[in-house]
Amino acid sequence: MPEGASNWSKESCMGYTMAAMRNLGYDEVDITKLILEMTHQFRFKTPKEAAEYYWES
Repeated sequence: MPEGASNWSKESCMGYTMAAMRNLGYDEVDITKLILEMTHQFRFKTPKEAAEYYWES
């Protein structure tokens, strides 16, 4: 895992995401869609895989 990467709980990750989306003016429908997709991704990616995906982007 790259330096600076941290382990986060799924709930804190979704909470940060929801707060950021609300601050940017996204509506609740789009926030819900994203949270559902994140839940799907949590099932199929390990934290390490998700961190690697982030750092490679």
